[in-house]
Amino acid sequence: MKSVLVLLFLTATALAQDQSRIATAQAACGPKDVQFDVKNDPTPRPASHADPDKATLYIIGEDTGIAHPTIRVAVDGAWVGATHTHAYFSVPVEPGEHHLCASGVLVNPKYSPGTALAHLTAEAGKAYYFRTRVITINLAEVLDFEAIDSDQGKLLIAFILSASRIRKTSNAA
Repeated sequence: MKSVLVLLFLTATALAQDQSRIATAQAACGPKDVQFDVKNDPTPRPASHADPDKATLYIIGEDTGIAHPTIRVAVDGAWVGATHTHAYFSVPVEPGEHHLCASGVLVNPKYSPGTALAHLTAEAGKAYYFRTRVITINLAEVLDFEAIDSDQGKLLIAFILSASRIRKTSNAA
């Protein structure tokens, strides 16, 4: 009887941890019905900080996968933009702690949830660079979303020369 109780306790604990992870992802990501139509603009735009009282996030889309999905990015539960292969966008954020979410539809969602999370404590006047990319491992795609060095971020933006212009769409009826 004790082993059954222990098994039930462990199962409940594991389920609670899964629910906690799902809740964390839902808090960082935006509503599922919001989609973005991303068009690349080949006009070079230099990286700049428009507001010295805010931090600037640069989201750079890099792709090493089979497909080239649009990747949505949210800050603290609100979608702020999207990018795809060899494009970037920037968004100002208030100083402080932020939870970021990158989400895209991958070719085979069986092997990856198509969602990745990151954490940031932003300081006013600073720039932060994040890279989204789809990595193929043994024919399975994985969404990678990571902070990158500012020098590398500036280099990628200079190399990409394409900023995403975003038109927000929604699947809601």
